[in-house]
Amino acid sequence: MINTIGSYLYSYNLGGSNSVSGGHISGVLLVVFFILLLLAVFYIICLWKVFIKAGKPGWAAIVPVYNGWVYFEISGKPGWWVLFGFLGFIPVVGYVVVLVLSLIASMELAKRFGKDTVFGVVLLWLFGFIGLPILAFGDAAYSTTPKSAGMPPGPEAVQ
Repeated sequence: MINTIGSYLYSYNLGGSNSVSGGHISGVLLVVFFILLLLAVFYIICLWKVFIKAGKPGWAAIVPVYNGWVYFEISGKPGWWVLFGFLGFIPVVGYVVVLVLSLIASMELAKRFGKDTVFGVVLLWLFGFIGLPILAFGDAAYSTTPKSAGMPPGPEAVQ
């Protein structure tokens, strides 16, 4: 009896009729890879267009660390803030620093495109795959001075 159970388990685990073939798994992984590749290319195109709207070279979107540098610059922050990204290798503290700096940059970038802080937090920081195409393909124009969307003009604007 033990020998029969052992041979059943052996045949089941090594390619019996109920096992999943390796070809199906590799096919699924290939499809997932191409979907992720298409999403990455779309994200690069969106970032390219945002950089061009901001007066920066579009090719900066494809250079790994330099694209972060340019992102911080068009957000009105020092480009060298991207170097804090290397703190991400330090657990917890590094992650918090990187998240806070990217949140600040996203809020400021939204203001420079005439959007409000909620747009920056929700659509650029949390759901960048939605907010970045809105900035890239929408009619929002970049300004070097941030605009406080929804705020009444200050006393200096009244003449």
